[in-house]
Order: sequence, then structure tokens, then C-alpha cells
Amino acid sequence: MKRFAQWLKIHREVSGLTIHDAAKKLNMGVGRYEDIEVERDNVGYAERYGMLVLLGMSHSEALHVIQPRLEFINSAELCAIPFDEAPLAREENGEIIMSDRFSDTEYTFEKRELRTKGRILEWLLHLTEKRWVTGRHINQLLMLIGTPRIHG
Repeated sequence: MKRFAQWLKIHREVSGLTIHDAAKKLNMGVGRYEDIEVERDNVGYAERYGMLVLLGMSHSEALHVIQPRLEFINSAELCAIPFDEAPLAREENGEIIMSDRFSDTEYTFEKRELRTKGRILEWLLHLTEKRWVTGRHINQLLMLIGTPRIHG
């Protein structure tokens, strides 16, 4: 099974990008990009998704690459999730609503905030800083907004 850094390098090469081109496209230094590509620097799931999409990978391919493996999921948490559970992210009246199951509250923001790939990445990074946001939240949010609505 390929690791994220391997996917990143393969996708960059297939896209015909040099390391300098990729770093510039991602608005990061060449040294940091090289560190990520050779696994000297680790990045979170939201940043991985953003990097792949900004380098031209499709939404569904990027999700496949960044999906956390089952062995990293807390088994007690997994067993406690009912199959008919309400979604963690949903859309109502032009707003995205994300559920915080631990405090039984909701986090709401306007869907129009997610108009560009750059804004989506910013929101993903913002959301992953919240302690209650899980990979399932991010996955449901990405599936909710879908690729066709992403511009720029």
C-alpha cells in the first residue's frame, strides 16, 4: 500500500510538475515540500487532501489516498457508532451544519464560504484544529460539497 508521500510524488511527476512548480502551486517553500515528499515532515489529513487537489488530483482520488486506515480508528468509538446515525455534516438553507456529538451542539457556517479550492482548504485546516472534529466529519463535509461546485 502506497503512503501519502509516494502518492504525492507520483501525482506530481505524472502532472509534469517539478518540485519547484509544486511548491509554488501550494504556496510553500521548496524545502518544506521536499521534506513532505520524502517523509521528513508529516501533514494532517485536511492538508493532504488540499495538497493533492491543488496539484490537480480529483476529489474522489484525493479522498481515497487520504482515508485513514481502520487500524488507526479507536475500536470503542467505532463500535459505539450506530449505522443509522444522523450525519455529522449536513446542508440546510445555504448553511453547512457540523454536529459536535460530545457536547450535543452544532457548528454552522455559510456554504458560500466554500467557493474555491483555497477557501475549502482554509476551512478544512480551521475545522481540524477543533478537538471534536474527526475524520468522519471531514469526509462527510467533502462528500457534501462535492467536486462540481469547486471553482478556482
